[in-house]
Amino acid sequence: MKFQISDWNTPFENDEVHILEIIYSHSEAEFQHKVFGVYSFKPSVAQDYSFVVRLLVPKSGEVYSVNFSYVRGYRMMDEVGYAYLAQHAAKAEQRLTTAKVRQHPWAEESPGLFDVSIKDGWSYLILSGDECAEIVSPVEPVIQKEKTLKPEKRSIS
Repeated sequence: MKFQISDWNTPFENDEVHILEIIYSHSEAEFQHKVFGVYSFKPSVAQDYSFVVRLLVPKSGEVYSVNFSYVRGYRMMDEVGYAYLAQHAAKAEQRLTTAKVRQHPWAEESPGLFDVSIKDGWSYLILSGDECAEIVSPVEPVIQKEKTLKPEKRSIS
């Protein structure tokens, strides 16, 4: 099967976005060290979500969180991975801010991540101007508008 790209409808699918923050967290955890003792860890994200991508839509100032309750894998790509996906999106005449992909090189490199339990092998993409987050999850994320920011009027040097 060859590379496929599909729509992933989001409130910002046709807008420029900037990824502000990515948070990956397990539930509460304890780490035991034989010399220093026990360290307890409480996640900084809501317990319902193990992976959160927070982004800004500059045109509107809206900040969204894309919340995944379960992830099998994730990666951040630089311009090389971005260029590969953008090239395929252009061939498919696809707007590429948010999309779903499958049968791409990562799926071939790590087939265990993309087994049939993962929405027929689809993963979720969020692309900003210079970076891309790809998340493998069997569950579609919950997208929430968090707030609207107002830009400060000041000169940029």
